[in-house]
Amino acid sequence: MAEKTKPTKTASAIRVRTAQIGFRRGGREWTGTTEVLISEFTEDQLEQIRNEPLLVVEDIEIGQEPEKDA
Repeated sequence: MAEKTKPTKTASAIRVRTAQIGFRRGGREWTGTTEVLISEFTEDQLEQIRNEPLLVVEDIEIGQEPEKDA
């Protein structure tokens, strides 16, 4: 019998890019391109990250693994 999968869920996230290695903002170190769930930040941290001119921030949706029915 084939396994049934539920639709993939998504979560709000940001994709952050920086050219400066080891740059810190919003309580994190940023290197290259990083995708992080928005829920991992406080409002203040998210504001710091979004307002930092050395970071390029893009709003994205991250797909989560579908749940499988047995």
